[in-house]
Amino acid sequence: MWKSPEQTMDPTQMFEKGRIRGLQEERIRVQKKTFTKWINFHLKPTGMQVDDLFQDIKNGRMLHQLLQVISGEMLPKVSRGVMRIQQLENVGICLTFLSKKVTLENIGAGDIVDGNQRLILGLIWTIILRFQIQQIVFEEQVVPEKESAVKKSAKESLLLWCQRQTEPYKNVEVHNFDKSWQNGLAFNALLHSRRPDLVQYESLTPENAEWNLRHAFDSAENELNIPRLLDPEDVVTRPDEKSIMTYVAQIYSTFAKMKAEAKSGRRMENVVRMLMSIDDSEKKYLSLFSDLVKWVRQKTKELNNRTFPNSLAGIQKHLDKFNQYRNEEKPSKYKEKGELHMMFHSINVKCFANNRIPFYPPEGHLIKNLEAEWDVLDKAERELERAIVKEYLRLESLERVAERFSRKERLRWAWLEDMWEIIGDQEQVRDSLPAMAAFQRNEAILLDVQARVSLFEQTPDSSKHDPEDLTALTPNHFLLGRESANDSLKRCEYKMGRVIKVFKGDDGDVRSTRFKMAHGEFNRPVVKLAPVFYDGVMIENWAGDVGATNEQKHEPTNQQK
Repeated sequence: MWKSPEQTMDPTQMFEKGRIRGLQEERIRVQKKTFTKWINFHLKPTGMQVDDLFQDIKNGRMLHQLLQVISGEMLPKVSRGVMRIQQLENVGICLTFLSKKVTLENIGAGDIVDGNQRLILGLIWTIILRFQIQQIVFEEQVVPEKESAVKKSAKESLLLWCQRQTEPYKNVEVHNFDKSWQNGLAFNALLHSRRPDLVQYESLTPENAEWNLRHAFDSAENELNIPRLLDPEDVVTRPDEKSIMTYVAQIYSTFAKMKAEAKSGRRMENVVRMLMSIDDSEKKYLSLFSDLVKWVRQKTKELNNRTFPNSLAGIQKHLDKFNQYRNEEKPSKYKEKGELHMMFHSINVKCFANNRIPFYPPEGHLIKNLEAEWDVLDKAERELERAIVKEYLRLESLERVAERFSRKERLRWAWLEDMWEIIGDQEQVRDSLPAMAAFQRNEAILLDVQARVSLFEQTPDSSKHDPEDLTALTPNHFLLGRESANDSLKRCEYKMGRVIKVFKGDDGDVRSTRFKMAHGEFNRPVVKLAPVFYDGVMIENWAGDVGATNEQKHEPTNQQK
């Protein structure tokens, strides 16, 4: 009698076969639950949801939508998938798209439509591996001196990433994607490496595995929006490699997204900082421009002032002040002008680099406006320099004239002292004839003074001459003028009348002076003539010098004659 293979097995073999079948069913159950949660997480924005993976995937519509979401590409449209032929067509479109991305072995549209659980889970795992885990790529340097690198597979790359993240933590050794994760410390270490505020790792112990797993899954879901693809009891009893890899890959994707967002945030922060820097530079440019133009205009007004001191010492101080402006004050402002040029150029370079409209200052704040104001300043500076030099030469010429005046004054003093001696000799006069001779000498002195009065009438009036005429301008301490000359002449005539009265007496008799000379009344009024004469000599001497200079200046040349 024929017997089936199961009937021919002994109890031990049947137990082992049943155990393997049970493990397979358990693995299928865990993978189905994990993959269903993973699919629902990605289909959430579309409004679709998978309740039974093996049934909902048959019509191809769910698979079609999942591939579009996770790949970011558009697939050909599919039908409603009511009839089998429509379902096969829809699934065929999805498999054709996947075949361009990965290699599909022994999977056909009929297997999916017929609900082959093993092939359906294999297809979903292929999608997870291609579009999520395979994005993780690490390069390991094996020969540093040659700078060559070996690219690891997706599984190895994910495992290496986990090892690097959990290396500093105690009681964590990640060697695989099953037993290394049973106590839950590896999950908590991953979360703590990026978000220390979520996990108090020091308080965790390997013995409390289920609590560790639940704490890690809850923190990831509530704080990081990582879907709860695993249940603690599934990991503690029989950890499934593909399920754990799927969950760890989801953690990696979330961290990578956080890193990209942080990087984007830093980039945005840098952009905002750059824009604020540009705005601050524009405000600083306008402020510095206004201050510099204000200084240029004020300095130009000062340089256009032509009021000079009427002495060599004063004009020398004026020249020193001008040199200080040229050597100290102006160079610093010239440096500021150069900085304004550079600032304007730098602002426009930053605007171009950040795709902003070029900086165009308000009216009157352009670089060309500053250059125009600076040209006016340079012109005023050159004109002032020429005016100072001209004034200096003029005063220097007057100084020489004053020196000649001083020399002649000393000569007149010598003459005057001689006159004092002559007049002083009259104290010894006792006879009328010598007295008459002394009187005649004094009268000659008076006539000499009166003869020089006409020179004062020819003294040029400075108010009627060109200011550029050097001979028409005299120092204040030398100029006495016509008024002073006339006053001195009147005083001279008055005092001379007294002298004559002394000589002639009240009755006009010269002989009566003998008695007055004997009592010393003769020499006092005559001696008083000396300072009057000294004033006249100074005026006459200055008028003579100025008149000679005018005659030389206005004398026609041979060509004019």
